[in-house]
Amino acid sequence: ILGVGVFLSLPGKETRVTLEDLIPKVASQQKMTKKEVKKCLKAFFEVLKEELRQGKSVQIRGFGTFYPSLQKERKWKNPKTGEVKTLPPTKTVRFRPSQRLKAYVNQK
Repeated sequence: ILGVGVFLSLPGKETRVTLEDLIPKVASQQKMTKKEVKKCLKAFFEVLKEELRQGKSVQIRGFGTFYPSLQKERKWKNPKTGEVKTLPPTKTVRFRPSQRLKAYVNQK
């Protein structure tokens, strides 16, 4: 749908939850239609992407912070040919979870 997936991995077990899996859960919790939730989430992700593209970080209190990061230029060696190339600097996105989210995830 939006090219967004949520990946959770636990030791010895990988679980994948997609946006399509989350939409009905949110709709049920918030007493909204799936269509309304999908529209809201799509708008949220579009705004998030645009802010990150502009070099801004996005803090969601109690959840975490998405922030742009610049990967430095680096060398890469092709294992088949042995040829060494220089990869240019690239922008990427990082996520720093809040203390509250970390504590919640680590509850037993």
